[in-house]
Amino acid sequence: MKIVEIELDKLVLDPKNARRHDDKNIRMIAASLKEFGQQKLPVINKDKVVIAGNGTVVAARSLNWQKMHVVETDLNDEKAFAFSIADNQIAGTSSWDLELLGLNLKEIKSENWLKDWNAIGFEKDELNLFLTADWKEPIDDGTKPSADEGFKDEKPKPIKVTKEQREIFDLAAAKLREDEQDNSISD
Repeated sequence: MKIVEIELDKLVLDPKNARRHDDKNIRMIAASLKEFGQQKLPVINKDKVVIAGNGTVVAARSLNWQKMHVVETDLNDEKAFAFSIADNQIAGTSSWDLELLGLNLKEIKSENWLKDWNAIGFEKDELNLFLTADWKEPIDDGTKPSADEGFKDEKPKPIKVTKEQREIFDLAAAKLREDEQDNSISD
């Protein structure tokens, strides 16, 4: 693998890319690129087909960028194809610590670190719920394993949420259902 700078018009979007990027998603990626610059590298194969980062390439083109840095993978075609699916799927399997996210967003707002809040990928109504909720500072009670302890086979403890956290969860779930419905209609 090697990192190179390449002209955007030489890149080919992956025709097999199963991840869909609607206009809102591209606008948010573009806002992130404007706010932070390029911080992640799309991955391309030997034929200059984008196997990871198709949305980023589309957003960069929408900003009239001429060039960007990419990773040229040395994976064979079969592994590159499988990686393209893994890259999209694995990112979607993580979840948020809503309380910590809320505290982080409040810190970003209080320090006025962003020009465009779309750059972090939240809708205005989602942000308002996070920013108005009464989040408490996290307490390190020693219950989380350290990195060297690894994972333990423990049953998850019940989760207690506040009314504000529940509203955020309900809003996010409704948004996911709406996005899935929109995607199934357009497919």
